Amino acid sequence: MSIYYERQGSGEPLLLLHGTGSYCRVWDRVIPLLTKEAETIAVDLPGFGRSSSRAVPLRDMTRLVDVIEEFMDAHELSRPHVIGNSGGGWMALELAKRGRAMTVVALGPMGMWHTRNNRSPFYVRLNFHLSYRAANALRRWEKPILRSRIGRAALMSQVMGRPWALSYEEALGTVTNFLDSPGIMDMAEAVANGRFVDGHLIDVPVTVAYGRRDAALLPRHRRREEVPPQTRWLTLPRCGHVPMADDPELVAGVILSGTVGASAGQWPAGALHVA
Repeated sequence: MSIYYERQGSGEPLLLLHGTGSYCRVWDRVIPLLTKEAETIAVDLPGFGRSSSRAVPLRDMTRLVDVIEEFMDAHELSRPHVIGNSGGGWMALELAKRGRAMTVVALGPMGMWHTRNNRSPFYVRLNFHLSYRAANALRRWEKPILRSRIGRAALMSQVMGRPWALSYEEALGTVTNFLDSPGIMDMAEAVANGRFVDGHLIDVPVTVAYGRRDAALLPRHRRREEVPPQTRWLTLPRCGHVPMADDPELVAGVILSGTVGASAGQWPAGALHVA
């Protein structure tokens, strides 16, 4: 198995991890802003984008994080700043627990729920599967639908706060990758089986940011009990579950202040909520 990645810029390394059904292109709008101050390493997780799938399916969060650690070791990334979106945000937090992150910025992280059986909430699982089936059902008409701003809004409002602002090419690439990635169901199962715990073991700066228009995770699915006390907790206006596409400048600022800024000592004491 090979992991595809793109490395750009120079400075402190920022490892960028996408979410379920996504790929490294999801960071395209923020990378030019980040590389003004840092180096970015954007990866395609196994079975997504240009990365091949594992021979043994990765249906467990621990194994997914193991694969990223292997990638980090192979590329001499001892303790980069780790930024993740959705399932990638959960992975970023897990890497910090293992002592492999200088800082963490988790954008719309999965795993913050609390349920009786510790599986992801029914709403989260149902929302994902309905979105996947709907996109598949409309596959033959996806191009004409995505050519219009109204069509992009209708098809992508579950994950983006301002889907109409995407270009046709960006929207088509996002939907095509969502439907064609062989690893999507394995990662969806990994995210569904468990939750993030023991965040008190993290001793580095952490930023958790959810979009105000996030329809993939409801407010009750964003619990703070497991994050460490030094966590900066933010709410991003006008943004959905994938905020990088909704407001690149805002998200780049959150990332840089939580990574390069934090490592330079510019970090607020205690938890902070910004609406």
